[in-house]
Amino acid sequence: MGRRWLSKMLYAQRSRHGIWKYRRAVPKALSVIAGRSEIIVSLRTRDDREAQLAYVKAHGEVEAHFKSLSRMAANPKSANSDKEIWEL
Repeated sequence: MGRRWLSKMLYAQRSRHGIWKYRRAVPKALSVIAGRSEIIVSLRTRDDREAQLAYVKAHGEVEAHFKSLSRMAANPKSANSDKEIWEL
């Protein structure tokens, strides 16, 4: 099997200390609502296999966050705050 799956972790990189992290730019249309231009999440491991599992979770959470930001952009008078949507 080898390290072929590492190429599928598009937004993952190692820190200078060897810890894996998920790093992704926020789309420009959503960066004003998000209040940031980049999302960085530590995957809290040096192990490649553990990083792959943590990557899947982090990627899903960030995708859900982007969807909620898109909904907020489409309907700015929404009753849900960003914090409430992130928790969902």
